[in-house]
Amino acid sequence: MVRMKHRYFLVRTVCTKKMYKLKITPHVVSEAVKKAVKQLHGDFGLACISSSLSVKYYNVYTNLMIIRVLRKFEEKVSSSLAFAFQPLKVSSDKDSNECPFFLHTLHVSGTIRSAQKVIIRWNKRMLSAEHNKN
Repeated sequence: MVRMKHRYFLVRTVCTKKMYKLKITPHVVSEAVKKAVKQLHGDFGLACISSSLSVKYYNVYTNLMIIRVLRKFEEKVSSSLAFAFQPLKVSSDKDSNECPFFLHTLHVSGTIRSAQKVIIRWNKRMLSAEHNKN
């Protein structure tokens, strides 16, 4: 039996409007990535990644997520993440209106453990930056 090799993308969702908390679901993000892959690579690219694309981790407060895809389709997803800009009805704490968001790739790794280590480093860096600002 052959082991399935995956790549893990550490991605941050960035909203173009300044809202406090975005309530973006993993399903919304995976649909945005699939739409971008279809736009760039056509039906063949979409068929390649449809079975293996999944959002493994999403934090609402830091807007960080881990997206898993098969290693042989890594280039299709990484080229499409920059184009996964999608205006959607996203509800915030204040009101629900259309908020276009895009995905910013922070790290690509071969294991989920190394992606989690990068998340810990990222959170420490953000906390120290926030602490130094105040």
